[in-house]
Amino acid sequence: MQTAPLEPDDPYLVLFTSGTTGEPKGVLHSQNTLYAGVLAEIDVFGLDDSLVVLTTSSYTHYVGFVQGMLLPIHLGGTAVFQDTGEGHAVVDLVAEHDVTFLYSAPAFLRGVLDAQSERPRDTAALRVLVSGSAPILPQFVDEVRKAFGVRLHSLFGMTENGPVTISRLEDPDDWAARSDGHPTPGTEVRIEELPEQPDGGGVLWVRGPTQCLGYDRREDVYAASVDADGWFTTGDIARPDGRGGIRIAGRARDMILRQSFVVPVSDLEALTAELPKVREATVVGYPDGLGDEVICAIVTCYDAPVTLDELQEHLRTAGMTKTYWPTRLEIRDELPKTAMGKVRKTELRAELMAG
Repeated sequence: MQTAPLEPDDPYLVLFTSGTTGEPKGVLHSQNTLYAGVLAEIDVFGLDDSLVVLTTSSYTHYVGFVQGMLLPIHLGGTAVFQDTGEGHAVVDLVAEHDVTFLYSAPAFLRGVLDAQSERPRDTAALRVLVSGSAPILPQFVDEVRKAFGVRLHSLFGMTENGPVTISRLEDPDDWAARSDGHPTPGTEVRIEELPEQPDGGGVLWVRGPTQCLGYDRREDVYAASVDADGWFTTGDIARPDGRGGIRIAGRARDMILRQSFVVPVSDLEALTAELPKVREATVVGYPDGLGDEVICAIVTCYDAPVTLDELQEHLRTAGMTKTYWPTRLEIRDELPKTAMGKVRKTELRAELMAG
């Protein structure tokens, strides 16, 4: 049976969302939408055929497939494949194969940095280290510089739109911890301001050449996410970063209101993770039954567990408004995550409310 040739704008690939807020959706991409994502990163980082790329992401998701495979194929570079995100295994591959470009979500980057600190390898070939999918902790910037001798770049993207924003070489050295960068070539972003959000914050909308064709067999769901002018609502809360870019504050459905104030969740998580005992941290809110919300910090620790008193004292010293302090602390052996390393906050919130 002869089939019609596949055109550049025809459905080419189905990639599934990470499912952090509900049932994963099959995202339809064409060759052209993925090609635009490849060109965006080539343009931002000035990549060529000397590229040797490694990612800790699954190759069945956007980052692994596009950055890990299509990007080096397009340039005639080299793809280094891994079957584990374990820190020592990743750093061994970086050293052994002279990797020049490493993408690692914060959930995996913590292990990579710990591994290089415990047993340093020669990673002199590494030129670009990018992280995204979750907020980048301020301490990561200095740790990356110390461990690998390169700056850390932040990236915000999603399965539906690929790389939306990336921090640039001309940005301040610590910008990855303060911003998610500004739009990639051809991509537009706008923030629909919300009155309860400070500093011009609101719901982030995007459109551009990397935008998907829709959701597989869920046309109604995709139609509800796109307006008449082709803008796609990401479901994220963002604010301007002051340099023409954006800073993601969290998912709209993860927004916490305490005493009618919007809690700066990303900042609170970053400050919590600064505690020496804390390895990973996330913050969720849930109704207290009295018309307000409980702020709960959920952490994993290195050895000795941190206490709520220690956390609150740290926040007081850092100058964070007391209204935003967690009043509940949960210590876990690990945080539930998607394959992309994103914390499953919906699952955690349900557990806390049930308990």
